[in-house]
This record gives sequence, structure tokens and C-alpha cells, in this order.
Amino acid sequence: MIAILGLLNHGIINVLSTNTGIGKKFTEGLLLSTGEIACFLEDEDIFLKHKLNEVYQTFTSHPNLIYYHNNAAFIDEIGVPMRNFGTVTFRKISNIGDLYVKNEDKDDAVFKLFWFGAYWNNSCISIRKSHFLDSLGTLSNIKTIFDGAIFFSAICSKGDILLTGNVLNYYRVNRNSATKIAKLDDKAHAGISASNLEDNLIIESMVSESLGKESKTFERLIADRISWELEKLIYSNSTKRQDAFKYLIHAVREYGISPSIIKSKLLQLSGMLIFLVSPKLSRKSKIA
Repeated sequence: MIAILGLLNHGIINVLSTNTGIGKKFTEGLLLSTGEIACFLEDEDIFLKHKLNEVYQTFTSHPNLIYYHNNAAFIDEIGVPMRNFGTVTFRKISNIGDLYVKNEDKDDAVFKLFWFGAYWNNSCISIRKSHFLDSLGTLSNIKTIFDGAIFFSAICSKGDILLTGNVLNYYRVNRNSATKIAKLDDKAHAGISASNLEDNLIIESMVSESLGKESKTFERLIADRISWELEKLIYSNSTKRQDAFKYLIHAVREYGISPSIIKSKLLQLSGMLIFLVSPKLSRKSKIA
């Protein structure tokens, strides 16, 4: 993590952390930093030369801004630009301009924020540190998905959010990237899946306590999570399916989600899968 120390003295504190877990490492860095604006940089990613200056100027121009998420371009393991999911950049928002969401509009805008990936990749995230100090205890318990946790912490905190189409860093796609995670072995899958499940429960608890279970943010969070877990029941290995069952049981018990709704969604997904893998069924459907 790089902390912007006023940006004027260009000082960088080198921290040799003995903590385990990404949440503890990130929060340790935040507490040791002396500036107000912080950018996160994962070890395999690269900042563009002008990123820190642009982030600093943006926060200075918007005193109510607490969370800034920039666009990223994909590079391979040796740093060569590449296409991923049919595009050279993560966010296509550059075609329509930036998305600035004021504090009072965040709950209503949560669908847009989800759609444009405001929670994706630590290296795209910059924050106004003072607005996150109260949630550092929660964030320190995150094991894998710190980017998602810091995003929802921003939703729960008072302040504005900005998503920009400007590319300010390179995202390196390699064996350990989320975009390549399917190539990991079963043991690695098991550890990541279990940690993700724990992290999501922490995030859901944070959102529920801050905004309430009736908020659009909480409803959207749970709806997306249920859909994701149902997809894992169909497409994933046995370890991920077990974690999916655990979460769905939790959703029924803790949030009052109707089992019939889960069953209906599962049948819909199963029908889509049958349609995709059955050429005969696909042709009959087109003829009909």
C-alpha cells in the first residue's frame, strides 16, 4: 500500500508487516500513514505516473469525496497490454463520462455502483482516510476481499463516491488474479472459497448494522450473493458447492429469505444451463 503523505514531501514509509490476512495488513498501513488521502496498490499492479497527482487534485476539488475508483487497463504477467473479457480496460464508463454519487443518493445509486464495478480491485481504490477509521476494526478481519469491504464501508460512511473512466493503473492478469482463479487447484479453491464466505458475512453484518436490512444496499448485496451462490451450486466443484449450501442456509435463517424463492432461482439457472449445453434443445426452441 502506498499512502500519500501530503504528497508535497513525497515521503514513503516502508512497513514490514508480520500480520497475516490482507485486512490486517491494509489497516496497519492506514494507521501508520500520516496523510489524509490513501491509495492502495497490490504488488503485481502498476500505477501510471500521473495517478497520485490526479487523485490528490480530485480529492482537493471535492471536499465531500471519500471514495474514488478509477479505471484500469489489463496487462499480462510480463506487462504486455492484453484484452480481457473483450476489452482492454475494466470499465466501459469512459464512453459516458464519470459517475459522481452524493452521500444522500448512495443507497438509491447502489445498482449503478454495482454495475460499474465500484468494489473491484484494490489498486483502483483511493479513500479519504478519516472517514474509515471507525470501521478499521471490521476491515482488519477481512481475509481476501478487502476491495469489496472498503467499498461497502464507503457506502455506510458519510461522504460522496466517484467512479471515473480514466485509466490510472494497470491490472496484471496472472495465475493468482481473480480473473484466472479457475486454474487454481482444489486446495487453493477451498481456502479462497471459505475466506470469501467469511468475508461476505462480515460485510453483510456491517451493512445491516449501519443501514438496516430494509436498505436498498443490503437488499442488493444479499440478492447478488444468493445469485452467486446458486451459480456455484451448478457450475463449481464440490468444495464451493458445500460453501454455497452453508450460505443459502444462513440467508434463510438470518434474513428470512424464502426457500421457495431460492428454489425458483435455482430452477431458472438450471434451465439456462440445459439450454446452453443442449444443441438439440436450442435448435428446437429456435424452430418453435
